[in-house]
Amino acid sequence: VSYTSSDEKVAKIDKDGNITLVGAGEVTFTVTYPETPNYSAKTASVSLKVTRDTLAEDNFEVTQNTTDYDGSQKEVKVTAKVDGIGKITVKYYQNDVEVENTPTNAGSYEVRIEVGQGVKYEAATLSLGTLTINKKDPSEADLEYALTSKQYTGVAQAVAVSVKEGINGFGSISAANVKYYNQEGQEVGVPVAKGMYTVKVEIPEGDNYKAQVVNLGTYEITSKPVELSDLSYSLPKVVDYTGVAQTVEVLPAVGVQGLGQITVKYNGSKTLPVDAGTYNITVDITVGTNYDSVAALSLGTLTINKIAPVANNFKVTNNEYTYGDNEIKATVEAADGVVGLGEITVKYYKDGEEVEPKNVGEYVIKVTTTEGDNYLAASEEIQVGTLTINRAAAPEITYPQASGIT
Repeated sequence: VSYTSSDEKVAKIDKDGNITLVGAGEVTFTVTYPETPNYSAKTASVSLKVTRDTLAEDNFEVTQNTTDYDGSQKEVKVTAKVDGIGKITVKYYQNDVEVENTPTNAGSYEVRIEVGQGVKYEAATLSLGTLTINKKDPSEADLEYALTSKQYTGVAQAVAVSVKEGINGFGSISAANVKYYNQEGQEVGVPVAKGMYTVKVEIPEGDNYKAQVVNLGTYEITSKPVELSDLSYSLPKVVDYTGVAQTVEVLPAVGVQGLGQITVKYNGSKTLPVDAGTYNITVDITVGTNYDSVAALSLGTLTINKIAPVANNFKVTNNEYTYGDNEIKATVEAADGVVGLGEITVKYYKDGEEVEPKNVGEYVIKVTTTEGDNYLAASEEIQVGTLTINRAAAPEITYPQASGIT
């Protein structure tokens, strides 16, 4: 016995008469019995119509349907569990609207397939569940920022943070999202003072990224070298000698904070100057909370000018005598507390004429001085007092002895 199929694209039949369906269509199977010594030859035929089956969701397996956002296109993998189907086209929908391109952004997408007609199955459109793209955890790698050390300036120094170019669906970041913490872990405002600060960014949820606090690391505001503009003072300063100590006030300039202790020196000494002269004013400043230390920073000069002597700078003693006294000469010297007068030259005048005081009367004392440590030379005479010579007592009168007089 032999078996034949009229169309093996529809069905096949083997030598034992077993039929295998291949595709839809009509087929005729023919059975032939050859002639034998006892039987005549005979042929018989039978027709079979094979129709296409209807596809169902469980004829397909969907994998790779849950993934995380990374900026690349995401596709599910659809595998048919049956053969004899047409071309499979995968499409994605949101809110029943087809997504134009293969999904990239985070979200849930309905997966539909369009299956073309095959040899065994009719064309079909089926919904196979969802593709889920999860939002990504943001990290410092997604951000542009620079944690470089900054020098103290007296004003707030913020760290600029932005999203790297090409990253989509990130939460909106502004300066308000950037937070600063001191070394004790306390949140502070935008840093001004010297110190080490930890910088964190509070990232709100975006289309493709989760909300998260990202630690960017630390940056330092270093101390600033002291400059003249950081100080308030008035130099050069010129004053006249007064006999009392002169000072130069040096303070932090307006707005300057964190300067160390200021020590003012005059020609390298902390002793306040009294005497006439020019003094180089320097400051030593210790380390402050925001500033470096500095030694012998020169600010300028303080000049104490010598002054012209006047009458009350002199003291007159030994200025009253009696006629006939030896060495009539007044003592003229610097008044108590007066320091730095030059050499004193004394002259005496009577009736406008310079004289040597010998006779009874009152004499005007005038002086001139050379230049001293604190006083100018007095080239014009200064009247400082008077010298008085009083009359001497009358001499005792004696008479000669005469005889015979009673």
